[in-house]
Amino acid sequence: MFQKILMLPLLGSGLVATATAQFVPITSTQRPHLDAALCSDASHIAFRAGPQGLGAVHLAGNQEVMLHTSSGAALTSFVWSNNNVDLFFADGNTLARVAVTGGAAVTLAANVAGSELRVCCVDPGASVLFGTRRDPIANTTAIWRMPLPMGGQPVDLVTRQGRIDEVGLDGTGNWLLFRSWTGAQPIPATYERYDVAGAAAQVMTTFTVAAASAHWTIAPNVFAVCTLAPGNPQPQVALVDISGQVEFLTDDPWPHTRLFAIDGSHELFHETQSPTGGGTTIASVPNHGGGVMLSHAGQPLVLNGGASTGGLTFDAGETHIAFSAGTSTADPFPQIYLLDMHEDLHIHPHLHVGQTFSIEQHLELGLIGAVAVADGLAAMPVQVPPLGEEFWLTTAPGRMTVVLSGVGTGTGPLVGVWQIPNQPQLMGVRLFVQAVHFDAALMGEFSRLGYYQVF
Repeated sequence: MFQKILMLPLLGSGLVATATAQFVPITSTQRPHLDAALCSDASHIAFRAGPQGLGAVHLAGNQEVMLHTSSGAALTSFVWSNNNVDLFFADGNTLARVAVTGGAAVTLAANVAGSELRVCCVDPGASVLFGTRRDPIANTTAIWRMPLPMGGQPVDLVTRQGRIDEVGLDGTGNWLLFRSWTGAQPIPATYERYDVAGAAAQVMTTFTVAAASAHWTIAPNVFAVCTLAPGNPQPQVALVDISGQVEFLTDDPWPHTRLFAIDGSHELFHETQSPTGGGTTIASVPNHGGGVMLSHAGQPLVLNGGASTGGLTFDAGETHIAFSAGTSTADPFPQIYLLDMHEDLHIHPHLHVGQTFSIEQHLELGLIGAVAVADGLAAMPVQVPPLGEEFWLTTAPGRMTVVLSGVGTGTGPLVGVWQIPNQPQLMGVRLFVQAVHFDAALMGEFSRLGYYQVF
């Protein structure tokens, strides 16, 4: 089927070499757009305009508005409320909230003791706000809690020597995840979980190499993080369980950084470098391992003002991905880029020799679909009008094959299941994969490019 599809343009205008951007900028104002954060219903993206203030973009019409301006240029952080109505933020030593529809900010606590005050997360019942603050004299950092909606002075829950960051809350509101370290850099760094109800912390693991961007995936027992795999100088995506066992989901010659996940989300999204050379790329991998799917910005970009974490976000439905990015580290006005997406190709679980895995293509009723795999990529992608998007796989003889095809039934995806031979020499094998779907009029599109690797 793929071979027939790729022959269509030869009867007309010919194959078109191209490199299309899949992310598009949705802001253009001359202010920084940092720490982009989609609310759970994907109606708005909030951002920090540097320390100067807090803004939001309404995705219906891409309408941008400033919600709060910091008189002391000291706004450090913000988080969404669970009902997507308010934003909680830290401005200097003040904690406050502001409605996404605008209006004056409401102070929740003023003159909070300490320095580097930050907000981190809100519990699912919208009854508790969590954050951190520093005691520079004692060189300690504390995680605090504050009741909502009335506010009041925060109460410390956990204190550690040095610094605490990457504070996140699971979907039940019962377990905090956080990182602490005592040196100038977070190496070594310890990840702990904190039982909010039981008021007790437990060490999950300590990394002696760089590890960052941790998020719960299956709380309270498993979190995901970007760290170094043995023998690989590039950071990769890994899962860590309560015993400290680390399982790597990627092991590539290119880096995987800036991980973002929501507890229970199907996919883990992160920044990487595409093997196509398609500029800045956002990848997704199933939360239990499998194929890595790629979305390209079409140009090199610097995410989140050059900070090594943050600025990447997606909504609860996993239908939109957004990030903050500039064209260089010197770009004073990073903008927000957005991709509307749907999961059309899913490869899972983690591929191991001697075990099975499946490839699923999600098709609407009546659409024709096919999935191909290849051992390499073409020198340039091609477009096949009238199909949308691009095709990246090599079509050289003997290097590409169609592994799945059919018609959408409306009741579930097309599914193929394969057994990987129990042969250690297969470990490290990497194959590229791409799908296509179209209707009777050949209207449709190619899927995102992806790949999977045997472990």
